[in-house]
Amino acid sequence: PQTKDGVQFVAIVICGDRYMYHQIRNMMGLAMLCIHAALDPRHVIASVLRGGPLPGGEKTPPLAPAAPLLLNTLHYGDLRVVDFLQRNTAQVRAFREQQLLPQVYHSAQNPMAEFVTELLCTGGPVSRLQKAARSK
Repeated sequence: PQTKDGVQFVAIVICGDRYMYHQIRNMMGLAMLCIHAALDPRHVIASVLRGGPLPGGEKTPPLAPAAPLLLNTLHYGDLRVVDFLQRNTAQVRAFREQQLLPQVYHSAQNPMAEFVTELLCTGGPVSRLQKAARSK
């Protein structure tokens, strides 16, 4: 993790095509669930990709908030869509560092903190998984 203004964050790069609605948010929710429930991500992700349930029987992973997610690059087949933010100029780097990223850091703190609180609350996904593991 990296720290910015006292807040830890990570940058995760996901490459793929034909994303479904909420797919990235589901992937991030599953990753956060694996971290906070101390699950083996290789086993859990393989099970989910095969169409199986999460440990404990949940059918879908928790949906992570959209606020901290930032689309960085967009491709359509062999055509790479280059917009203002993808140009590597001093002006764009300054805009990204001074305007865009601080706004993302600021707007992401509350939704992500609330999401983690929901994951960890009594009766939340982590406690349901721990209860299922104890009953085995």
